[in-house]
Amino acid sequence: MPKQISSSLSVLSVSDLERSRAYYRDVLGFEVTDWWAQRDGLTGLALKLHQAPDPSRVFPNAPEPGSSIGIDVSAYVDNWTGLDSLYQEFKSKGAIIAMEPVVYADGGPWKEFVIEDPDGYHLAFGGIDGSREHADDFPEALEDGEMNVEIIERPEMKAAVLRIPRDGHQVREVWKKVDSLLEHHPAVTDREHGYVFIPEWQWSSEVTTLWVGMAVEHFDGLPDELEQITIPAKRFARLRVDGDRTRMEQAYGYLFKWFEQGPYERDMQEGSFGYEMNRLQPINPFEIPADEINYFDYDIYAPIKEDSKFLASDRYPGVINVEIRQGRTRKIIGVKMFVDRKQTIPEQAIPKMWGEFMPRIGEITDVRQPLSTVGLYLYEPPFGPHQDFSYVAAVEVEGESQTPVPEGLTELSIPDHDFVVITYRGTSDGLGQVWDYFHGYWFPQQTEYDAVHDFEFECYDQSYLGADNGNSVFEMHFPVRKRLADKRLTDKTVVDEKGGHVLQDLRGENVRMVSFQDAVLHGIDMRNARLKHVNFVGSNWEHIYFSNVHINETQLGGTIFEHIRRPDAVKSHLDGEPGTEGWVNVEPVIFRNSDLSTAKFENCNLSDVDIQNCQLDGMRINGIPVTALLEHYLK
Repeated sequence: MPKQISSSLSVLSVSDLERSRAYYRDVLGFEVTDWWAQRDGLTGLALKLHQAPDPSRVFPNAPEPGSSIGIDVSAYVDNWTGLDSLYQEFKSKGAIIAMEPVVYADGGPWKEFVIEDPDGYHLAFGGIDGSREHADDFPEALEDGEMNVEIIERPEMKAAVLRIPRDGHQVREVWKKVDSLLEHHPAVTDREHGYVFIPEWQWSSEVTTLWVGMAVEHFDGLPDELEQITIPAKRFARLRVDGDRTRMEQAYGYLFKWFEQGPYERDMQEGSFGYEMNRLQPINPFEIPADEINYFDYDIYAPIKEDSKFLASDRYPGVINVEIRQGRTRKIIGVKMFVDRKQTIPEQAIPKMWGEFMPRIGEITDVRQPLSTVGLYLYEPPFGPHQDFSYVAAVEVEGESQTPVPEGLTELSIPDHDFVVITYRGTSDGLGQVWDYFHGYWFPQQTEYDAVHDFEFECYDQSYLGADNGNSVFEMHFPVRKRLADKRLTDKTVVDEKGGHVLQDLRGENVRMVSFQDAVLHGIDMRNARLKHVNFVGSNWEHIYFSNVHINETQLGGTIFEHIRRPDAVKSHLDGEPGTEGWVNVEPVIFRNSDLSTAKFENCNLSDVDIQNCQLDGMRINGIPVTALLEHYLK
């Protein structure tokens, strides 16, 4: 049916028309005419102010049961930024504030304040802040670890409910009715909780409707007044709200940011429901008026879209959560060990370290509470799988602590960073899933972050129940840094014939006096390029293809060549497009007129190496001077 109603007016009978017109115009910022008073157009908040025939017979709405303020007009504001601005405007102009801004949990968060006019009419201004881009409007973010979003598999759920407009006062009245209708009904499966169901598909605009009710086993014999909701089995992000109103607001802000920064997508498809599961003991929140309640104890269940980008429960069943988290600086004290993989089996050495360290925690003062232990991995370049590392079994201490470090222990600081935090649940023999998940699944699929390879750490708290307990939970923190947007040096492009990639076209250009310090150069085609006076100090090269390259006047002090290999071919194939595949050059690598003194060749294949006219004084093979070997051979 085509739209037929384009606007409406609420009529208020007032005792003094001119006084009311002045108040709405000068204090509340309305455009006032003989016909109407409107703010933001006739489709915004529009009223008709009518002079009451008897000024003594003006009757604003009475409060609803459980409320101290009656509401005559309600206005919706798109977001909390606009709502707060409106409140400050009204207050600065002397408006009568009947109720300061309040945030309600129900279906929430819903923020609202109430203005009173000269006749006692109450105008409520409110709105939700469900869009994730406004998550910063919540109170200051909590410290790492103070809240924990869990990924929960929930079976199919049936509920008997009543539908209402979104209003905290009506939630309480409707709950009493549902409780009365189902007081002795055998279908009810959960009398410990009261449920408020939220239509997730309305988050994209405005959540205007709520369903309040109880969980039931079946719908047989339910009172006719009740509606029926069935929520299919699926995954939810669960976050507990436990505390005062500020804590509740922080919880919603935390959850919004969790969805924004993490890998999971909230399911806001038509027909998708989230819900708040309110604990009815020891305090029933539905018995406390909405504008008086200041303690909350319930769980938020936000549905997760099943095709979330990084969901892989079939391949990594122990990974129960992954999120991007801003870390904080941690000071730790513990025992440090170097793990040489040629001589040490980490799976045996690390548990032994913990066994030796745990009894010594009592020697450390200023241990940060609640107690958490940290396993820190430290790596040195060149980075790669199965490399050697240092491990620190430690406990976190207060950041300002000046406690002396017990003998035999060491103190280190873990820098603040962005981290990919992966939560694992299971026995220790499945811990390898965490590294496999990060390096083999999460990292290759995303494009926003680069890995920081210098360190990573695992964190254990009271959720860790032991190596052999399948319900043990711990977190692994992988440091990452935000990947900078690609910098364009030219608008010209060329297509790489081999890979089909579109490249910035600097062919034939003369690029001089440029600093690429700390830059990331990826997908660079430098065929036939000339590099002169280039500084590579401290740089890291990976997947580099050299063929027919002439390197002259180069200093290589402190440089490591690792996994350098010859093409696996008998003869060269140089007739195709140059690249790492299909174009092979097996001609010899030549070191000419070079100083390679003190160089080390470790675990290398030097077969068929031709050494001509080279100085060999001091050169050793397995500790034996080459000159001695040659002298022995020549004899």
